[in-house]
Amino acid sequence: SVQRPFLKFSKMKFRIISGYSLNWILGEGAVEVTKTNTGKCVDESPSRLCKSALFSKFNDLCKVVTNTKPYGGRLYLDIKKDASNYQTAKKCTVENFSSSGNGKWIGKPVEQDMFSI
Repeated sequence: SVQRPFLKFSKMKFRIISGYSLNWILGEGAVEVTKTNTGKCVDESPSRLCKSALFSKFNDLCKVVTNTKPYGGRLYLDIKKDASNYQTAKKCTVENFSSSGNGKWIGKPVEQDMFSI
C-alpha cells in the first residue's frame, strides 16, 4: 500500500546563491560541477545524475544481479508507464496535491522521457 504523507508548504523565500552544484561519489575521486540552470556539467556534458545516466547504472546493476539487461533498448517512458507501484504512488501524489488545496501537479513534457539506453 502507498503511504500518504501530510504535505505542508512553507512561504519562505529563497535566493539563488550560486549557479553551480557539486556532487561526488565515494571512490570515484572527481567532484562533478553542474550548472543549476541546465543540469549539465560545466563542460556541457550530461551529468552523472541525469535520468539517462541513472537509468543506465540501474540497467547495469540488473545485469549483475540477473545476468541480463531487462530494459536495454526500451524507452524510459515505456518502462515508467509499466511500473505499477510508481504509477500508483504518482497518482496518489497528484490527487493529494489537488485535494489538499496545493494546486495542480505540473507535468513535464513527455519528450523528456523518450530515450533508451
